[in-house]
Amino acid sequence: MARISPETIAAVEQATDIVSLISEYVPLKRAGKDFKGLCPFHNEKTPSFFVVPAKQIYHCFGCGEGGNAFGFVMAMEKVSFPEAIRMLAERAGIRVETGDEPQAGGIDKEKLYRANEWAAKEYEKYLWDDPRGAPAREYLSGRGLGVEVAKRFRLGYAPPSRDTLLRALGRRSNQAIAVLEQAGLVTGRDRGEFYDRFRGRLMFPIMDVRGRVIAFGGRTLGDDTPKYLNSPETPVFSKGISLYAVSLAKQAALKSREIFVMEGYTDVLAAFQCGVEAVVATLGTALTAQHVRNLRRYADRVYLVYDGDFAGEKASDRGLDIFLEEEMDAAIVSLPAGEDPCDFLLKRGGEAFRALESTAQEIFDFKVAIVSKRHDLTTVAGQSRALDEILSTVAKVPTAMRQELYLARNTVLRDLAEKMNIQESVLRERLRRMRSGRAQEVVNKDVKYPSEEKWLLESILAEPKLVESAAARVSPDDVRHEDLQKIMRAVLTVFQRDGEARLSSVVTEAGELGGLVVALAENGAKQSNHEKRLSDCVDRILDRKKKETRTRLKRELAQKADSGDREATERLLRALQEEM
Repeated sequence: MARISPETIAAVEQATDIVSLISEYVPLKRAGKDFKGLCPFHNEKTPSFFVVPAKQIYHCFGCGEGGNAFGFVMAMEKVSFPEAIRMLAERAGIRVETGDEPQAGGIDKEKLYRANEWAAKEYEKYLWDDPRGAPAREYLSGRGLGVEVAKRFRLGYAPPSRDTLLRALGRRSNQAIAVLEQAGLVTGRDRGEFYDRFRGRLMFPIMDVRGRVIAFGGRTLGDDTPKYLNSPETPVFSKGISLYAVSLAKQAALKSREIFVMEGYTDVLAAFQCGVEAVVATLGTALTAQHVRNLRRYADRVYLVYDGDFAGEKASDRGLDIFLEEEMDAAIVSLPAGEDPCDFLLKRGGEAFRALESTAQEIFDFKVAIVSKRHDLTTVAGQSRALDEILSTVAKVPTAMRQELYLARNTVLRDLAEKMNIQESVLRERLRRMRSGRAQEVVNKDVKYPSEEKWLLESILAEPKLVESAAARVSPDDVRHEDLQKIMRAVLTVFQRDGEARLSSVVTEAGELGGLVVALAENGAKQSNHEKRLSDCVDRILDRKKKETRTRLKRELAQKADSGDREATERLLRALQEEM
C-alpha cells in the first residue's frame, strides 16, 4: 500500500471535527467547554469519557483510553492507521491515492475488497436480471421477503454452473484468478482446475462496518449440503469477528443502545422488513469475546433471539458465558416452540417482536433455570453437578461485586440450595475455590516512568509554547524511557514541521502511544507553573546525565590505568576534570 503523505494526513485531521465523529458512536452531552458521555471502551454507569474540541482529543478518566480522531476510529473499528485515515478521508470527501503495492505478506486487501464487490454485483444481476435467478426469487417470495429489503441487503444468486464467475472475468489471467481464490470466491487449486465456490445458491453478501463486501453466505435452493455455505476465512473476513448486517444495524443500535442477535440471514431481513433495524446475526459460529466487544461499541444491552425448540441446548453455549466474562448486559428472547424469528416477525409484526423484550430472561437466570432442569436433582451426584455448573458460571464474572449480585438476586439458585439443605456459606466457599483455580485476579501494574521525564512531557504537552525552550536544553536522547523518548521525538517532529506542537498532531505522530500522549497532557493540565516545573525537570535530567557521564569516565579511566595506556589515561582524566 502506498504511503499516505503527511500533507494528506494533516488535511484529513483538519477536516475532521472530533465531536461530530464521536457523536456517531457515543451520545455526548455538553460539559462546559467540553463534552462527556459513557465510555465505549469499558462498561460504566457514570460518564467518565470526555471529548475536548479545543484540542481535538478524547480521554476516559475511567479506563485511561485516549487519543485523537484517528486513534478513536482505530479503536472502535479495529482498523490500522492507514485504514482509519481512509475512513475519515472518505467521510470528509478528501481523496487519498491508493497504491498498487501489496501489503505485508504479499496480500493486497484493497484487491480483495474490489473482488468481493465485483462478485456481489455479478450475483445481483443473476438474481434480478437473469432467468436463471427465478428459483431464488420464488424462494424469497415464498418466505414473504419483499424486493425492497432484498435489494437493500444486496441479495444475489449464484447460478449452478461451475464457472459462472470465471467466465464473467473475461480474460482469465493467473493474477485475477489468484485474487478470486484469496477472496474465497473460487477454489480447486489442489485439483489443478479452478471452479466457483458458490453454485446454485441464494447469495447473502456479508459486509463490514463500513459497508464493504468482505464475504458471502450462500443458501442452497436444492438438496446440496451444507444448507448454508459461508466464505472461508480470508485476510478481510473472520467469522469470529464479523457480524451480519452490522453496517445497516449500527445507527439504530446507537440510537436505542440495544441490539438483537439472531442466527439466520433471513431472520435479519424479516426484522428490517418489519421495522426492527437494530439486528445482526452470527455467521454460522458461536459468539466470541470479540463479537461481544464489537456489540458493546453500539449497544449497552444485547438480546439473544433463539428458536423456541433450541433455546434449552443453547444454555451450554460458550457464547452465553462470554457475556458474563465481558460484563455485558444480555438477555434471552425465547420464541414460541416451532417458530423461528423470520416466521414470527412476518406473521405477527415488529411490535409483537419488540414486546418480547418484556419477557426476556437475564442470561444468568436463564442458565440457572436450564441447568436445574438438565440434571437429576433427586440424586446427590445430580445436585452436585448442577451447583458446580452454576457456580463455575458465576466464577467467570471478573468482578467480585457482580458475583455477589448474581448470587443474591437469583431466586432459583437460592431455592435450589435450600432444597438441597446447603448453607450459603458453603456455596461461597466453593465459589472462592473456583475463582482461585481459574486465576481470575489480574493485577494491573502501572508502568513506572522516571518522574523528571514524565513531568517534562506533561509540561510541554500542556503548554506547547514551552517546547522550543525545552528543546534548546535537552534532546530526545536525554530521555531514558523508550516510550517517553518516542513521544519527545514526536513532539519535536511536529514542532519542526508545523512551527507548533499541536496536541492532536502529536497524538497522530506518536502512533500507538497516542493514548499515553493524551494522558500526559491531561495530567499536565492539572498542574500549575509549567515553566518552573519544566526548568526543574530539565535540571534534574541534565544532572542525571552528568552523573552518568562521570561514572562512565571513572570506570573507563580505571580500565586504561590498569592497562598502562598513558595517552588514553591522560585524555580521560582531562575529560573527567572538565565534567567535575
